[in-house]
Amino acid sequence: TRVPADRARTHLNRVMAQGATVTGIHAATGVPLASIARIADGTYRQARKSTERAILTATPDMAVMIPATGSIR
Repeated sequence: TRVPADRARTHLNRVMAQGATVTGIHAATGVPLASIARIADGTYRQARKSTERAILTATPDMAVMIPATGSIR
């Protein structure tokens, strides 16, 4: 089922303004990077209900990527 992406877009823009990244939101929610970017920039006007639900769970704390500097690979 598809729903208007407005709520998800508003939420994405809010958490990104607080420091979250598209990559971090992807890692936290499992939503594809392209879907997150396209919902955030308004390209997608609708989203799956499950995608909206996942995006609305994202918080700035869980979606901020940890820098790889100094990490062991």
